[in-house]
Amino acid sequence: YQAAIAAPSEGATPWAPLAMVKSLLASAYRCDGGGSLTLIATVGNDSELADRIAGLSNAELHVARGAGGRVELDPVASRSEYIDGFVPEDQRQALSAARAQLAKAARPDAIHRAAENAANTKSSAELRALLSS
Repeated sequence: YQAAIAAPSEGATPWAPLAMVKSLLASAYRCDGGGSLTLIATVGNDSELADRIAGLSNAELHVARGAGGRVELDPVASRSEYIDGFVPEDQRQALSAARAQLAKAARPDAIHRAAENAANTKSSAELRALLSS
């Protein structure tokens, strides 16, 4: 899965991007044979929306805030190891390099928040329950 989500335009439903994120995460969890999700959400100066998107992360997701108001979510190795055997070596290397670049770009507070969220999320079942609400 790959998706890009833009901040809501003037007059739009303010949390529509958040609903899209929940839908994408739920779809990724329903993939047969495993799967991964890379999501880049451009939120501009909407720090509340950025925090809410970051709050959807759990032990299976990295969260980083980049320049220009971007929030980036990327699956950690534990989520994608299952499919690595089905991905060509050059693509695995490219994915690994992209993850390393994302981790390097992550702000310390985003990493800390992701770690806290991971500690607070007991299981994928809880995340699925959250997504279905």
